[in-house]
Amino acid sequence: MTEPRLEAALVRWLDNWGGTVSAARKMLRRNVDRSVKRIAAEMEHGPDEALLAKRDAAYAIVEELVARYQRAGLLDDAAWAAGRMGRMRRSGASAMKIRGALAAKGVPQEVLQDTLRAAPPDAEAAAAEALARRRRLGPYRAPELRKDHRAKDLAVLGRAGFSWHLATSIIDRAGDEPNPD
Repeated sequence: MTEPRLEAALVRWLDNWGGTVSAARKMLRRNVDRSVKRIAAEMEHGPDEALLAKRDAAYAIVEELVARYQRAGLLDDAAWAAGRMGRMRRSGASAMKIRGALAAKGVPQEVLQDTLRAAPPDAEAAAAEALARRRRLGPYRAPELRKDHRAKDLAVLGRAGFSWHLATSIIDRAGDEPNPD
């Protein structure tokens, strides 16, 4: 893998998916490993020292590309995490779910903490409200069915990572919103 090919792969990946610095690094290293594996399969005796040296040189190119794209601001864990958190909040994700999802994507712990700390104070309540609205829980359910489904509605919010206090305040709120049914 040459530098132009690796850079083209990185640009294509950023255009299509984007992500964290560690995800970009993994993707590029995976491309290098696939290339080495393909070349080694063509060799009768397996990978030799020259091929392994080329692999190590390609890994160095990967690190240089990642650093260059970070300096240019095209790979930014904080910006990516903030955008991802916003999308997750709007769909009804709790802070606990967001923390797990961002950590699984390779966001560094300090960036993760800063991102969650930067959220507005009512973000958790707004996310719980969004989930209740989307799933038609509590005040968004038909009034005659609310009492029978209260425990199930609370369980949905609890499994989503919201606190008991927040879940009960949303589920037990009067149904002042028009029912979408």
